[in-house]
Amino acid sequence: MDADGSGERKLSGEPLTPDDFPAWSPDGSMIAYVSFVPGGNEDVFVMNADGSSPRRLTRSPAYDYAPSWSPDGTRIAFGRDGDIWVMEVDGANAVRLTRGSDQDASPRWSPDGERIAFTRSAKRGSFGSPGRIVVMNANGTGAARIVTRGLSATWPEWIRS
Repeated sequence: MDADGSGERKLSGEPLTPDDFPAWSPDGSMIAYVSFVPGGNEDVFVMNADGSSPRRLTRSPAYDYAPSWSPDGTRIAFGRDGDIWVMEVDGANAVRLTRGSDQDASPRWSPDGERIAFTRSAKRGSFGSPGRIVVMNANGTGAARIVTRGLSATWPEWIRS
C-alpha cells in the first residue's frame, strides 16, 4: 500500500496458508517472506516488490522464519529450527551461525552489515516468548548478550543514523 494507507493490494498468500515475516530488500525492489509449503513446513521466498516472480530460496524440512536482508542486499539471515542461518539472496551457500539448546530467532543486520542481533530464549520451541538480545559478528563469532537485568525482548532492531 501507499504510505498514506491507500492503494492496498494483495501480493501473496492464500486464506489457509498465509505468508508471514515480510522484509523489504535495501533497495526496495524485492520482498523476502516465509510461506507454508505442502508437507508441513515453511520456507523462505523472495518476490519482486510488485508481487511478481516469487522464488523459493530454502528447501528444508525445518521451520524457516524471520528473513532479514543484509544492508548491501547480498545476503539474507533467517531463523531455522532455533538457530540463525545466513544465505546468499539466491538461496545458495546457507550457513548455520548459531547452534545450541537455546531458541535463537528474529535476526536483524546492523546498518554496516558487520553484526547480527537476534533474540535468544531459554529453550528450543519457545519461539515468540520473551528472551534476551544477543549480538554477534556476521560470521557467527563473538556472540554477546546485551539486554540484561531481567529485561526481555522478542524483536531486536537497530537504530539507523
